[in-house]
Amino acid sequence: CQLYGKERASGQALFSLPFFDKLSVLTEQARQVNSQGFVPKPKVGQGIENDAATIISVGKIPAINRAVFDFNATLTFEEFCALVDILSHSELNPDSLNGFVFEQPTRASEGINGLIKALVYLRQSGLAIRIAADEVALTQSDCLALAKQDIILNLKIQKVGGNVAAHRIERGIELAIGQMPVSFVGGTFPTALGRAYDQHCAASLKSATLPGDGWLPSTNWFSGDKHLIEEDFLLDQPGVSTPFTKPGLGVTPNWEKIENWRLNDPREAFRRLRQGEPSEIRFELSGDMSYGKLYEKLNNGRLVDWNI
Repeated sequence: CQLYGKERASGQALFSLPFFDKLSVLTEQARQVNSQGFVPKPKVGQGIENDAATIISVGKIPAINRAVFDFNATLTFEEFCALVDILSHSELNPDSLNGFVFEQPTRASEGINGLIKALVYLRQSGLAIRIAADEVALTQSDCLALAKQDIILNLKIQKVGGNVAAHRIERGIELAIGQMPVSFVGGTFPTALGRAYDQHCAASLKSATLPGDGWLPSTNWFSGDKHLIEEDFLLDQPGVSTPFTKPGLGVTPNWEKIENWRLNDPREAFRRLRQGEPSEIRFELSGDMSYGKLYEKLNNGRLVDWNI
């Protein structure tokens, strides 16, 4: 981040919360995450009624004034409007939702226009909830169109093409509209090596002023023999991370641990995994759907070995 210009010394992390069977468990988890200095990021996208109940439950927690709700592009525009109608007619004070962000609520197939229409409907309903783009924020032209409409950009660094590409995106937007967009650095649950990179990017991007997934230490999901560097992540204060300061990414790879996870034949391992055969890659799914069937479904019917 010193090479590209250090815009901030540290940043607050978003903390993803999965689906829970009971709202009471969700609200308790959200309280705990908030008390630890993180911004809670509950998953939503389980139907309008369930999503509304989740958002309202978090909105009722007095200590929480910021939260991001991750929809993963699950709603049509019509479904989104129905959700907003429930929220705008709920017992919640609309002001209690002012610090909330809806991340990619509309389907990726509805494109940028789906998010723009969603934001317009929120404003027409008197709600100050903000919209963030994820799945449709890919290229500089995408991000420019979104920034013009005051939509937050989730800059997943690997998704947009790396740190250089992310800097080009924000500079291009600044030149086009005369101001920086508003963004945060997202994440894709990388190892410590990838997360060290995310944190340097989040510290060097001018636009990345919001709490982001990229600040969360990877040891929240990869610890022990899966923590692939010698160093511990640096916390400036609870929930606030600081990039490593030594040369490069500032980390020392633990090659012994890395070797333990090496795939001897990656193509064959992925082929076997996707075809439901014994594989070096272990992947557990809830329910009775196999990884191969789910992969085929999510990739529009492509055969499981289409890109191997």
